[in-house]
Amino acid sequence: MEPGILDDIVLTSPQDSVFIYVFSRRAQVARYREAGPGAVTVDVASNWEELEDEAVEVVEAQGGALTMTGYYRCDANLAGRAIWES
Repeated sequence: MEPGILDDIVLTSPQDSVFIYVFSRRAQVARYREAGPGAVTVDVASNWEELEDEAVEVVEAQGGALTMTGYYRCDANLAGRAIWES
């Protein structure tokens, strides 16, 4: 898979839908949430800044970089430490 291309995020559970979103040289742990029939929204973890250094390492391990905007896989350990407001 090409770095930054994540085309198989599934909306089956919050854990399954967690990913790392890289933009403006930041790496945010985030997830998709259903926002109504046929609509989704991005929900950024409230503690994403605490997780950012590790998120960068995960992105780089996938061949990505902070200069490569995109969606990256988030490992289960990092996803499990994300805190969600809702």
